[in-house]
Amino acid sequence: MSASASTPVNIRICLVGEVANDTSCCEAARTFNVPVVTSETGLELIADKEWRTYFVLKDFETPIYTAIVKTTQSILGPPAVIRGAALRGGLKQNPRPVYNYAMNGIVTYFSGIRSKELKKLVNIVHAMGGGARENMNLKITHLISTRSGGAEYVYAKTFGLTVVRPAWVYAAWEQRNQLDFRADTEEFSNKYYLKCFEGQKISFAGFPADEHKLMLEILEANGGVHVELDDPECTHIVVGQHATPVKREPKCSRAHILKSDWFWNTVKNGYAIEDDYRESLLPDSSFDKLEVCKITTQSDSSACKETHAMEKSSMRFNYFIEFYNTESNYVDILDTIINVFKTPLEERLRDNDVLLNEFNIKAIFDNFLPIHGVHKRIFEQLRAIHAKWSEDCLIGDIILRHRDSLIKAYTPYGNFIDRMKETLIQCERQHPRFQAFLKINEEKPSCKRQRLQDLIVYPVQRLPRIQLLLNNILKHTSDSNPDYLGLEDALKAIKEVTMDINERKRKTESQMATFHTFHDIEGCPPDLMSSHRELISRCKVNELSNTLSGRGNNLTLYLFSDVLEICRKVSRDFSNAKKCPGRRKAYKHLELISLKAIRFVVDLTDSSDAFALCWQEKEEEKVLAFTIVDEEVDKAVYLKVLRKQMMEYVCRSDMDELLICRTSQDIEVDVMGENLSTSILSKTFRLATSTPSKVGRIIPFRKTPSKLKRAASNLKISLFGSTNSLTPGSQLHPRRSISLG
Repeated sequence: MSASASTPVNIRICLVGEVANDTSCCEAARTFNVPVVTSETGLELIADKEWRTYFVLKDFETPIYTAIVKTTQSILGPPAVIRGAALRGGLKQNPRPVYNYAMNGIVTYFSGIRSKELKKLVNIVHAMGGGARENMNLKITHLISTRSGGAEYVYAKTFGLTVVRPAWVYAAWEQRNQLDFRADTEEFSNKYYLKCFEGQKISFAGFPADEHKLMLEILEANGGVHVELDDPECTHIVVGQHATPVKREPKCSRAHILKSDWFWNTVKNGYAIEDDYRESLLPDSSFDKLEVCKITTQSDSSACKETHAMEKSSMRFNYFIEFYNTESNYVDILDTIINVFKTPLEERLRDNDVLLNEFNIKAIFDNFLPIHGVHKRIFEQLRAIHAKWSEDCLIGDIILRHRDSLIKAYTPYGNFIDRMKETLIQCERQHPRFQAFLKINEEKPSCKRQRLQDLIVYPVQRLPRIQLLLNNILKHTSDSNPDYLGLEDALKAIKEVTMDINERKRKTESQMATFHTFHDIEGCPPDLMSSHRELISRCKVNELSNTLSGRGNNLTLYLFSDVLEICRKVSRDFSNAKKCPGRRKAYKHLELISLKAIRFVVDLTDSSDAFALCWQEKEEEKVLAFTIVDEEVDKAVYLKVLRKQMMEYVCRSDMDELLICRTSQDIEVDVMGENLSTSILSKTFRLATSTPSKVGRIIPFRKTPSKLKRAASNLKISLFGSTNSLTPGSQLHPRRSISLG
């Protein structure tokens, strides 16, 4: 920083008041190699014209500052002195007081601010080294405004200028003593960006209730205020496609009456020019009804003409035309998904105007590309037949040629359609600009008034529809037609394709279920994860024996295609839950039994829910007994599924050979309620006593847990019913009255 040519030879720095005690500022002032003096007020030096004095003040709002600023002397703040010393460029003569250089290089334009506040804001900008202009020009970097809209706002958004509220200036001034502070950083400015509807009072007319509610939420999130249509302060009226009952004019004649596209484009781009979306009047219901009637009449008449033309043709041709038209519509839908939604999102990604990141774009749209490709080829071949129709044309060959391509195209889609929909819904909720992008594009004629969520499920319906159409064509094709055998094979091929896709989807879902099961079980053997293994069923049981975890413990049986995984549900440890949240898994591994090792399934006939497994571990035979506590599982059905899976795995022909019926006494297992209920109750009470007392205040005991309720009911029967099942030892103990209330 060099001095001007007209600068007097005598230059000095005066540290005023408390600045003289600022060590950093004093050291910085001495680096300029000019005299440094101190003064309590500095007023005794302002009249000395032989010296150009740089007064360094801590406060720019005192009478001392006011007196000095009226002279030709320069005023600096401590941060400005320290920064000037760091740059080693000398003292710069400034026409205005400069406290720091946090806005150095920033040129501002103010809009919509009253003159009194405007003067204060401009002074702060100048005091921080920035500039202000009276007109918008190419040098402007920041627009400071209280409301969106207007020519200046559109200019700023068009050319990528920063648009902030006046609070940005005040907040920057609050940080004036921080030496490394810059007011134009993203981190600081982000809190003060002007929202796209800020300062606007908007009314909505002619929207469905759910869309109206959504628009209100978006309006509020983007700084706007919702008002009624007759509010005199209303600035914008956004009109939907649904007609209002009567034609009405707003009370405020200055209100812009705009199409809904203006609202969604404003959300997406940050601004939209009102003149491009104007509606002359609010919609009138009678006009809409008239238009609908006209459209309906025209479409009905054209449909009638087409019907008469088709009646003159053969039924085979008529069903071919239906196949041709539906395929044409289907390809148009796929074109819309890719060209109206996917491609623009990718273009914005390349232009760094991100509406949706690359991962989510691929998750939603990538599976449509192969489907689009194969159906585009099918349609081209159908169009060739349509152009040169003859009764002996080969329709079935088209499907047969694309059989493998259909499987490859639809399998990934079928596997991940649920995830695609979830991703789309989640992105729509989390990204308002993407939501606005969808709303704008869904209004285009190619979408046919359907949402993207509706469009992406069309492939689910297409193959069954083709199967139905081919069946109709086949019914009206004579046996002597060259296409007859081809249509039969094509119909079989479509059925096989559909079954193949469904089977692959089932396997994928089963593998995903196996994956989640593996990660839910602590200590689960790694070899449970296998590509050939499928999860068949899950069943909750209580152990009747003491072989695995102890009588009465709650276990879960995961039946896979070749093994049975037995695990125990991990009790929630309230004392460690806060210390280590999420560290413990839901289950703990107990045993992994190969279905080959299970010799018999034992149906315990004296209980409606109890069964046992006889299995061999090395050379030792073991018996595991359980009682089913899963209310959705029927014992007979579960045992049948288990035996079927065993039979398929060990390649046995008779499923009944794997089942034997015995009583609990035959295998020395007690299935009666007393001992089992007592075991469950004792475990429950032990858990309750080990839990800190403060937990008892947050656990509701109004409803008895189903397991405890079942145990209690069994216990009552044992206490007051027959005593035949009691052991001699248990009969020696006196009965106790147990209160469960």
